[in-house]
Amino acid sequence: MKRNIFEEMQETFKAEKLLSVAEIPNIDLYMDQLLTLINSKSVKKAPLTKTMVNNYSKEKIITPVKGKKYTKEQILQIYMVFLMKSTLSMVEIKEALSNFYAEGSETQPLEKVYARFLEMAEGDIGEVFTLLQNKFSGPAADPENRQEFFLTLMNVCGYSWLFQEIAQRMIREMIADRETETKTEA
Repeated sequence: MKRNIFEEMQETFKAEKLLSVAEIPNIDLYMDQLLTLINSKSVKKAPLTKTMVNNYSKEKIITPVKGKKYTKEQILQIYMVFLMKSTLSMVEIKEALSNFYAEGSETQPLEKVYARFLEMAEGDIGEVFTLLQNKFSGPAADPENRQEFFLTLMNVCGYSWLFQEIAQRMIREMIADRETETKTEA
């Protein structure tokens, strides 16, 4: 039986968990504690650094830090930026977070939205791998079949590009809608 890397990968992705809301303490954390918390859940990604966090704060991507401690809300903001930065630019992420908070975070605090995201993400893993296994089975998912495997790799990269384009267009639509609302109000 030929090897199918997608079947093997699916189990490892299910085992890797994103930072849960429950893992974020209800007390404010110092920078080193924040970095330890986030980086402990991000072993496969480049680690979050003090410089990155300071830049998020300086660029007003996250809400202003009071003193030297980060609230649970700010930790969630930082983690979400950390997750989105491989797909969106910092300007796009800032726009998305600004838009979220402009719509009244009191009715949908970031913590609730993030918890819903985690629920959806678990199901998404199964859906993505079902798609890949259905579309790329047999030689296409076997690394020993170099040409078919390379074609499959290019297709997966194409999906990545497509999803990135969709996310970026969503940001542009959000900005356009906000500008239309501003003109209508004036």
